[in-house]
Formats: sequence, C-alpha cells, structure tokens
Amino acid sequence: MYEVMDGLISIAGGSYAYLAAVGKIQISKSEEKTEKWRAKYGMLVKILAPILIAFGVFRLSRSFLGIA
Repeated sequence: MYEVMDGLISIAGGSYAYLAAVGKIQISKSEEKTEKWRAKYGMLVKILAPILIAFGVFRLSRSFLGIA
C-alpha cells in the first residue's frame, strides 16, 4: 500500500516541479520571485523532475507487478 502512495506522490511532485521549472505554473504570488527562482533553480529542476517521475513509475510498477 505504501509503495502505491509513494509512487503517486513522486509522480505528482515531479510533475509539479517540472511545470514550475518551465513556467506553466507560478510558485509564488509575486511574478518577480517566481522568475528569480526559475533563473536560479530552473535548469536543475528540469533535470531532476523527470528522474523523480521515473522513480514514481518504478515504484508503481513494482507494486502492481509484484516484483520484490
């Protein structure tokens, strides 16, 4: 059960992080703060977010396929 929740949270978190990194959603009410964050962390998050999503898919596949 925890593997399913872990996988879903990883996929949701990775998706949210990637959308924030590419500018589809704002992480702050202030446009200026969002742009500063994107300039500082955007490239790193664009790399790490798909890895987090892949980890979530891996956790879900292990849970549903019964792989130990």
